[in-house]
Amino acid sequence: MNIALSGVCAAGLGNGCWKRERDETRNYHRCCAGVAGRWVAATWFLVLKEDTTEVKPPEPEPITATFLELDALNVPVIQDGKIQRYILLRVTLDMRDDEVRTSALSYMPKLRDKLFNDLYGYFENLPANAQGVNIKAIKRRMLRTSNEVLGDGAVQKILVQGVFERPWKGSR
Repeated sequence: MNIALSGVCAAGLGNGCWKRERDETRNYHRCCAGVAGRWVAATWFLVLKEDTTEVKPPEPEPITATFLELDALNVPVIQDGKIQRYILLRVTLDMRDDEVRTSALSYMPKLRDKLFNDLYGYFENLPANAQGVNIKAIKRRMLRTSNEVLGDGAVQKILVQGVFERPWKGSR
């Protein structure tokens, strides 16, 4: 069998069908086998193979958090009738939903007053040599007070963003 090849196999692919003399027939078959193998693989992967991807159920809507940031609370610590130090608190309330947040805005003056009075009483009753701030105790008290003002369950969490303590430097 004398097949004339001009440097390319009969299928038009240049994949090893370059020999012209006695290996022409063997190369022609090798080239055609390569083309047939590619066709079988493409048919398998593109047409016959079953789609094994699972259809995922739609994800539930993400829960959106509703926050209400309070103005800084500057609480004086008075012991023995004198100001010993100031505690500055930056606090955000994690509200149950947007409706509660909207209604809480109308209660803001009362809420700030109750929180200030509660913290003032807390720091007043600490020992004179107590240093630092017990964040857990403050969060617990503020959560209880804010739910008294806004209604049970209105505030989910108290997020303390910052606590600063500075000594009092009175006029001399």
